[in-house]
Amino acid sequence: MKIAVRIAQAGNQILNIIVMGIILFLFLYGGYSLWDTYMSAKSAFLSDDLLSYKHSRGRGQILPWKI
Repeated sequence: MKIAVRIAQAGNQILNIIVMGIILFLFLYGGYSLWDTYMSAKSAFLSDDLLSYKHSRGRGQILPWKI
């Protein structure tokens, strides 16, 4: 009977370690996801360098989707 109790306690410890590892992984992944979303939103705004390539619509210009 004592052997079964020790095996159950060891299994419980192993499961606790696995669950704690999964929880830690999910917290780290959540932090990464927040950081990645922030970096994507931060770089979504156009810089002055990119605005210099913006196509301006002039008079008499034919837009390609209206041909």
